[in-house]
Amino acid sequence: MREPPDRRRGRTIAIRAIEASKIVADRRARWMLACSSGGLLLFLADYPVQWPWLQLVAFVPVLLAVSGAPSALSAVAYSVSWTLGRAIPLGFMVDSFRLPWWARMAVLAYLIGLDLLFVWVVFRVRALGSGLFALVAAAAFAAIEAADSRLPLWGTARTLARAWAFLPSACGLVSRSGDTFAVSSVIVGVQALMVMGVRRREHRSFQLAAVILAAGAILSFAPRPPAARTLRIAAVGWGTARDAALNVEGRIREAGAAGARLVVFPEVAFEVSPGARQATEAHWSRLAREGGVWLVIPFRDRDRPGNRLAVFDPGGQMRGEYTKRHLVPLAESFPPGDGAPLIVEIGGVRVGVAICQDDNFRDIARVYARRGAQILVVPTLEGPPAVAPYHLRNSVLRTIENPMALVRATAQGQSAAIAPGGQIVALFDHAQRGSGVLVADVPVETPTGR
Repeated sequence: MREPPDRRRGRTIAIRAIEASKIVADRRARWMLACSSGGLLLFLADYPVQWPWLQLVAFVPVLLAVSGAPSALSAVAYSVSWTLGRAIPLGFMVDSFRLPWWARMAVLAYLIGLDLLFVWVVFRVRALGSGLFALVAAAAFAAIEAADSRLPLWGTARTLARAWAFLPSACGLVSRSGDTFAVSSVIVGVQALMVMGVRRREHRSFQLAAVILAAGAILSFAPRPPAARTLRIAAVGWGTARDAALNVEGRIREAGAAGARLVVFPEVAFEVSPGARQATEAHWSRLAREGGVWLVIPFRDRDRPGNRLAVFDPGGQMRGEYTKRHLVPLAESFPPGDGAPLIVEIGGVRVGVAICQDDNFRDIARVYARRGAQILVVPTLEGPPAVAPYHLRNSVLRTIENPMALVRATAQGQSAAIAPGGQIVALFDHAQRGSGVLVADVPVETPTGR
């Protein structure tokens, strides 16, 4: 019995629809894989692989996929794939900051949301002319990066510029602008032009991309700034076992014997018990007098809850107190400081102070630079040791943005002396070597303000 023509025609249409949907699904899966590979390239551009030049191609897959996406749903799938390609390996590297599972999911949702916002803009403007498309894509990514860096999470840790911090001679765009967003604008804009050149077969898009890339490369070259003088500083640090609850007086004597003028301890290295403030300050004053050095004493105050530090001069006088401004979300719940700078002059060098998370953000270092500080001293406690290398590069970024040196005394991480312009002149990895004292002649520039 022959099948009726209408039924045969309907079955043919259904088969073709199924085949078409399979083709679309396969194409979407291939693009999702390509986008996740682009996200992986962004991860590999950063620590521990440290190939920042991979950023110059990491946006191509997602820009190609989204600019040709058949629907908004496909664009969303490409965006999520891109985010996961970067976020999952990074989460393993930093042990997801040891957050509870619900907080880890919240952070991942936040990261997905940021990339979705960028992709939504790209999807909406894909019909624009190539140059305007590239300009909008670059501006959108830079604006999202700027907003992310101001939220109380990680500061500039996710900026594209931070991955270049271990190559300070290639960070001229940052040092010339005093900001990180020139880097992301060039990187995203160049790739957007290349994508439009491929999609529309436009030679002028490739030519413009090449011109911008060449100009960015030339401006990125940053000669090492000359040092006007040096100040010898000692940074005391220890590993996870807090093996430096050790001999504080011995560490000060060791630093003094090495010629250090200033001795710095890690974040919350000391504690002020209730009712013991006066006696504790007297003890610190005595340590400074007997050691004949300046002391930066970070402490947790139980009388007035807060994360603070005090600065004592060699005569034992307390020269000021600073309270941490940028607190770590979920880990610190006491009142933050107001960010008021504390600057002292040591041997003709102006030294400012901040605490740990403060140097993840631009604002504190920028205020100090404008006030003429030549060295920023930052006591640090790294929490999970896995975050230490990322935080160190953020510290380096501050010295590239601003004409100042930076010294960090660190627990569970890396104490370091960083010259103006980003060169690490001395490093002590406490995660590997345990407790110890880093003594370095820290080069400084004549303050110019920014």
